[in-house]
Amino acid sequence: MPILKQVTRIATIMVLGIPLIACQAMRDNPKEIGGTLVGAALGVVLGSQIGSGEGRKIAIGVSQLSGAFAGREIGKSLDETDRF
Repeated sequence: MPILKQVTRIATIMVLGIPLIACQAMRDNPKEIGGTLVGAALGVVLGSQIGSGEGRKIAIGVSQLSGAFAGREIGKSLDETDRF
């Protein structure tokens, strides 16, 4: 149960915090922002399956950042394609 609480906390922070930051960018780069959010969420889910204890927390953080970066790059590419 503790890991579920950790994942819930991280997801809550993402849901509440990221939209506040992304409001302006959403108009110009909707797929980049969407890709970042989806990638980060998938990273949390995948990272929560790795390790235990402190190692699990680190795995969640690293996979969240990696997923966000990968999702951002994919979304950025899609936004650039839409502009042309």
